[in-house]
Amino acid sequence: MRFNFILVCTLINILFTGCAQTSNEKIVVPNFVFLIAEDQGDVINHGTITTSAIEQDVNGGQIVLKAKRVAQLGTIHADGLGQGDGGQVHLKADKVVALGETSLTTAN
Repeated sequence: MRFNFILVCTLINILFTGCAQTSNEKIVVPNFVFLIAEDQGDVINHGTITTSAIEQDVNGGQIVLKAKRVAQLGTIHADGLGQGDGGQVHLKADKVVALGETSLTTAN
């Protein structure tokens, strides 16, 4: 079973530091994650977002962070497993995309 996570906000900031259903501050979704802040909003990741494969020989998923300003300060993974290809990570901003010094982004 594959799940999707889509969060679209207008005129608001998205600050991701965790997910209520987990205790270790992660969004874990095998297919795709879209975090979109329209208009003047910001998307800031301090936690972990992963669409990495959870079954052997499956491709990684897709992650999109889109806003006026995007900060990737945490961990993002879209990795395949076994013979599976890496997925896609898109960080899109109208003004600036900032990567934290210790942030990690992979799509292997």
